[in-house]
Amino acid sequence: MNRSLSTLGAAVVVLAVAVATVRPAPAQSPKRGGVLHVSEQSDPVGFDTLGKKKAAVYTQLALAYTHNRLLKYDPSGEIVNDLAASWTQPNPTTYVVTLRKGVHFHNKPPVNGRELTSEDVKFTFERMTKSPEARLFPTLKAVTTPDKYTVRFELSAPFSSFVANLAATTLYIYAKEAGKPTSDGSGDYTAVDTVIGTGPFMLEEYREKQRLVFKRNPDYFESGKPYLDGVELYIISDNAGQIAAMRTGKLDLIPAGRGEGLPHFLVPEARSIPGAKVMPHRLSIRSRGTTCGYAGPSRWRSIAPGWRRRCSPRAPSSSRDRSRSPRSTSSRSTSSASPRRGIASTSPPRASSWPTPAIRTACPSSSPPRPATAPRTPRAPSC
Repeated sequence: MNRSLSTLGAAVVVLAVAVATVRPAPAQSPKRGGVLHVSEQSDPVGFDTLGKKKAAVYTQLALAYTHNRLLKYDPSGEIVNDLAASWTQPNPTTYVVTLRKGVHFHNKPPVNGRELTSEDVKFTFERMTKSPEARLFPTLKAVTTPDKYTVRFELSAPFSSFVANLAATTLYIYAKEAGKPTSDGSGDYTAVDTVIGTGPFMLEEYREKQRLVFKRNPDYFESGKPYLDGVELYIISDNAGQIAAMRTGKLDLIPAGRGEGLPHFLVPEARSIPGAKVMPHRLSIRSRGTTCGYAGPSRWRSIAPGWRRRCSPRAPSSSRDRSRSPRSTSSRSTSSASPRRGIASTSPPRASSWPTPAIRTACPSSSPPRPATAPRTPRAPSC
């Protein structure tokens, strides 16, 4: 792809104490303990991202606390290892992933804290091929497991987005025995008691239309993390209700879970909460050799016309970062092992919502201006 869209930020409201924990001073160490109180607008629609129907955004957000992927996006948008210790590409149609050793599933029956192996990855990708997420790997031909910690992916043809799609927020790794038996052997992970992953938190309680309670996983593979003791996620369907809950102290954070953020007319009310901070949007367009960002005074959802366009040169993208999924800011959790990074939205904004009118450009022109009589061909913004 010549360019890809990445949502680098979305409007959120967060209490000052949470900001201090999320962004400590360089000389400080992260503080351990505490429970973060967060809100989302809807319940998860089951707990299976690889079922017969496309996974709901709120299902992906919930499982981000409890599960891991092979790869993930870091706060700067680079693809980094998650369950994978390393990966190589011996030839254009082969990828070999080596898993971390000593990664264990949650210590809950029937999995009972056993170690993650390559067979779990193979099982997950076999499930994926029977789900709508098969669209992410159109040329996947075979998945083999040479040993306990090695997974080999064979493609029928080269596919440049393969590595990026391993970091998709639907590609969580499942334990086979955690699912309910099905006729095709792929298992059903819709029920709450099937939520057994390798993630930093364990799902302790779920009350429909009320809340989800996550507690710290003491056996998490990243030593010392997460720093939080737990997360309580409250289901509050409207923004006004979320702000009211924050005002009374029930919430610490209102994340833009779907990349939408706060409506502009509620921003002044959110700012009036003592100690609260409203964080702005930013949209980045990555193209060949350039990163272009739309930023400006607006601090609510949607990209408004008139935002100032900012562009800065960057090196040409490699095959590992040509395709990027939308992601959120790192201020969404007080844990440095934040499970919420990289999943704020499942699709980029529609082209019709781009702020094409009245954009002031700050990009230096690398080509001479066209003659006044030269015809102009409409095209997408570029540097």
